[in-house]
Amino acid sequence: MTPRHDGGDAGTVDFGSGLPADAEFCLLEPPPVEFFTENLWFTMYDDHNDIALMLHVGADVEDWGLWAEKVYIVLPGGDDVLVAQGDGRLATREAPAGSNLRFTCIEPFRRWHVRYDGRVELNRAADLVRGPARAARRVRADVDLDIEALTPVWIAGHGSADEARQMQAQQWGSSHYDQLFRFNGELRYAGRSWTLTGTGFRDHSVGPRNFAPFGGHVLMAAYFPSGRAAGINAHRSVTRDVTMAAGYTISNEGRIHHGSMRSAPWLERVGPPGEPLHFEIETPEGIATIEGETLRNVWLTLQVPNGIAYGVDLLNPDRINVCEAHSRLTWDGEEGFGICERSALTRHLAPSATSV
Repeated sequence: MTPRHDGGDAGTVDFGSGLPADAEFCLLEPPPVEFFTENLWFTMYDDHNDIALMLHVGADVEDWGLWAEKVYIVLPGGDDVLVAQGDGRLATREAPAGSNLRFTCIEPFRRWHVRYDGRVELNRAADLVRGPARAARRVRADVDLDIEALTPVWIAGHGSADEARQMQAQQWGSSHYDQLFRFNGELRYAGRSWTLTGTGFRDHSVGPRNFAPFGGHVLMAAYFPSGRAAGINAHRSVTRDVTMAAGYTISNEGRIHHGSMRSAPWLERVGPPGEPLHFEIETPEGIATIEGETLRNVWLTLQVPNGIAYGVDLLNPDRINVCEAHSRLTWDGEEGFGICERSALTRHLAPSATSV
């Protein structure tokens, strides 16, 4: 099979990796489990326009019909970040949604449509490194994207019995899968418009989510022009014990090689992009070494039990700070783009980081 940048061949690749089609659809009623929720996330980077986006919806743990939405858009140059958040009751089984953001499943595991039409606030990336986002004048933005899968989904816990046990012990969800994709669409903001294209990453998590015992994580996923892809999903406790260390590679024929994280850069400080990255993934095919650098960073904080806020909180030692880093990565000389999402408690960051 030739390079998979054309989206793959649906006749030869099982894009759902054995999952039933309705696994893509959101639940209409939750089970009676404390902190039970459902979350869907799309993140992407257009290297031609130098625009990064993240769009997220999640069901409220106390009111299932209410879905929270989060959107950020990093404009060209990386200095300006548009942010939005809201809540709404517009979700349907095939289209989870907040108030202004909707993800519509067109074909399970193959095609989605993503639309945000609402107000955003302009923040500076440098300010989000220093503290929480500040209220700003709200201006309308319109994001309209078509999503097409490039790889089959990787399902957490399917690599081995140990990985399955690790996944079931996690506090951020009991089931999870993710996938690399390409996107095309348009961004309109403040009288300007951009035609967007590039590659990205999405995931779908279901189950109890309580960040209280969460100590940090590393999530990396990248797609390369030959059709190969790779990813890491690693987590640790508040005592920094590693509780999950999954990794995988995907061949240009769509074959998933399950494995484990051998090396990854845990978050140690808060700062601007340009940080070098080094990952090692061990599978039966050998050790894949992936290196690169962060290009565009957006900083968030996680709030117990499962909230998300823009900007860091370096005053609270128990706050979980998150870096969403859209990154350039290289694997055996081949360059691609991907996401490197990492988090850590404030008290585990280097002392210099808390005085940025």
